[in-house]
Amino acid sequence: MYNLFKENSMPLKTHKYDIILADDINHSRETLLAIVPVTIEGRAFEPEFIILPEARDDRTLLDINFLKKAKIVLAVSKKSLVL
Repeated sequence: MYNLFKENSMPLKTHKYDIILADDINHSRETLLAIVPVTIEGRAFEPEFIILPEARDDRTLLDINFLKKAKIVLAVSKKSLVL
């Protein structure tokens, strides 16, 4: 995601976060923040993306704030999203 934002000259701000990763240890990380307009199924909103520049792959995690702003409901038992 970092490369995508960088290639498209998206405005990025630096921010320090304490993040718990898969190792279950609290890490203090220098991150980048980007607020980007997104439209899903005709719904426009501006979520905040937290970017880890040192990440090796391009996986993106959507947090609860993104899901709320997009008005997405997780149907866990059906393994699907409801828009």
